[in-house]
Amino acid sequence: MRNCFKLYITIFLSILSILPTCLLANETQQPLAREVLVQKHDTTYKYTYYFDDNKNQVVEDVSMILNDVSQAISRTEWMYQNNQVVLQREMKREQGSWQTVSLLETEYQGNNKSKETYKTVQSGIETIVKTIDYTYAHGKISSFTSIDDNQNTEKTVYTYDANGRIQSSTILNGKQSLLDSIQTIEYKYNQLGLNDSVLYYHYVNKVRAIDMLTIYYFDRHSNAIVKQTQKQWNPVAEHWDNLTQVQFTYHINSMLAQENYYFHNGSFWEPNLQYTYAYDEEGFLTEKIMYSPIYNQWRKISNITYTDKYNGQPNLMESTYNFWGGETGAMAENCIPYYFNGSITLMQANRIEVKYVIDTSVITGAHVDYEMLNVYPNPSNGLFYINPERHRITHWKVYNLSGVLVESNFNEFYTGIVDLTNLPDGSYMILASTDNQMELRQKLIINRAR
Repeated sequence: MRNCFKLYITIFLSILSILPTCLLANETQQPLAREVLVQKHDTTYKYTYYFDDNKNQVVEDVSMILNDVSQAISRTEWMYQNNQVVLQREMKREQGSWQTVSLLETEYQGNNKSKETYKTVQSGIETIVKTIDYTYAHGKISSFTSIDDNQNTEKTVYTYDANGRIQSSTILNGKQSLLDSIQTIEYKYNQLGLNDSVLYYHYVNKVRAIDMLTIYYFDRHSNAIVKQTQKQWNPVAEHWDNLTQVQFTYHINSMLAQENYYFHNGSFWEPNLQYTYAYDEEGFLTEKIMYSPIYNQWRKISNITYTDKYNGQPNLMESTYNFWGGETGAMAENCIPYYFNGSITLMQANRIEVKYVIDTSVITGAHVDYEMLNVYPNPSNGLFYINPERHRITHWKVYNLSGVLVESNFNEFYTGIVDLTNLPDGSYMILASTDNQMELRQKLIINRAR
């Protein structure tokens, strides 16, 4: 069953936008989720998130919990200027300390992304491995060009129709200016402006040849997608061969009720997978069930339950086997869609639990004294954050209450992360120096029991 599921994961991602809207809440009313606990078999992964006062995600901290022992795995930091990400830094825990392993630097022209530079970092040495340059026309992206460290180039060019809808995209690759087309995708629309079909071409000896076709069918009253069919061109027989098909049905209130997946065996459509959705009386998703055809009948394989509503949002997702999938009630690894801070996210897991920490989830906008450093969350479990857009910290030192220096850091990347997770619970003082010669201080409290 896992292989069948993976066969259709691409199609599943493409229709993610029609998942029940009950998974989404009014963003102005929904507090930010700070933690996500993800269980995969016997291991639990803890994702901890920090946000700035504009609700931008600034840190993702990942640790693995096995037999009640927590081990840090990876960390990602995003740095902003004017609410635009200018730096993404990936870190790994190696030999007891955090090491930067990659950087993504982003440049902008106004609100448009103009360039991305990907770097790897080894022994403190940065090496550019890829750059992507973006161009725009009439406010829309017209192309982006990716060049790696071996000068291999891939370029994607977009065209638009008179209504501003994407008309085609062409992918070219080669060495810098010597580029050959390898794929073109054409988009067609119906009278209502809905995407009617997508036609794929590939190139053989620089000659364009038809490859695949995806056709979308919509309900004439609600405009909801009811069927998606994928075909492949047979150049020998000169006709389209059916490949896969997905059918969608809805409740009266337009909420998704069922998805049926089929593949074509050469003569007729053969069922492969089915998903059904159940809701509570308020219209919130409570269960997603997966079926497979066994002995010519749809049999329950596994189901995902959604519980623990907070502000109308389900925050506990559990995937278990049914009789035909494995041991009934046992945890089953599944690709679970879940709500996270205003969007739908997918994660392969047995169980996902979303947690909120309302009082320390963002930087407060409160006034602080000139010489005081705004650090959050405070108290914390030992991981603190300083907004780099407010203060570019060049280095900092941390002292215990006896005045003994217990931790210090030269801030190579002007990071906002202050990692004191190796220190015991208690009170400390941080002294930080900025690039404009300011000396800032703040009392820090580490309390893992909070």
